[in-house]
Amino acid sequence: KLVYPFAMALKDAVRTYAQTCSKIDSNIEALVAAYQKEVQTIISEGLPLKWDSDRLEPFVKRFADKVFLFQEKVNDLISKNEEIHQHIDALSSCALQQEAFKEQLDLIQKIVDELNLASFSNLASWVR
Repeated sequence: KLVYPFAMALKDAVRTYAQTCSKIDSNIEALVAAYQKEVQTIISEGLPLKWDSDRLEPFVKRFADKVFLFQEKVNDLISKNEEIHQHIDALSSCALQQEAFKEQLDLIQKIVDELNLASFSNLASWVR
């Protein structure tokens, strides 16, 4: 059984995981905690595996799938967090009218609703 393809896939997934973790700052850390925990759980399941194990192929596939989902969620969250901060900044410079405030707050709420639908962890405490 050839292990080279699995080794390369594992190497790529580990590199992607490390790069993705480096993008996480304290603003979004709590929101991606559940996704990061899923990846860490799979890592701990794979630690006892040997290169000649029959479970290596399904492990590498599950690990890579979870890592790429984690990467997608982190990138999405970074983008949405930037959008929220742009709307917060716009609040400080918009006209002092109810409609102007409402427009910015509605845009922020829409993004928060999208985060909720995407099942980000600890959203309620993050919003406060």
